[in-house]
Amino acid sequence: MPLVFDRTERELNQRNSQAMLKFTKKHRSLQHKLAKAEDLVDSYEEKCANSSCELQTKQCILGNLKEELSSTNEEFRVQELEARRTTHKRSIQCDSLTDVTNIDLEADNEELG
Repeated sequence: MPLVFDRTERELNQRNSQAMLKFTKKHRSLQHKLAKAEDLVDSYEEKCANSSCELQTKQCILGNLKEELSSTNEEFRVQELEARRTTHKRSIQCDSLTDVTNIDLEADNEELG
């Protein structure tokens, strides 16, 4: 009987050792996968932070460009209004062919003078 118990004990110890080895191997594998996942998370967090900074920069540039466009449009409107006023004044001053001729002569005299 003690021989049977010894044999059974050895078999149980062997199974236990195999189970522990299998558990240890699986545990290491899971730890390795966890470390990779944590590295990926860190990498994506860094990319996200960089993208956020880049987005803020581009939004700032966009805002500046919008302001510049608005300012340029306003300048264009002012120039257009001034051009209309000037054209309107000239049309009022040049009611006759004589007025047009006089204006042209005055311009020619100034250029030559």
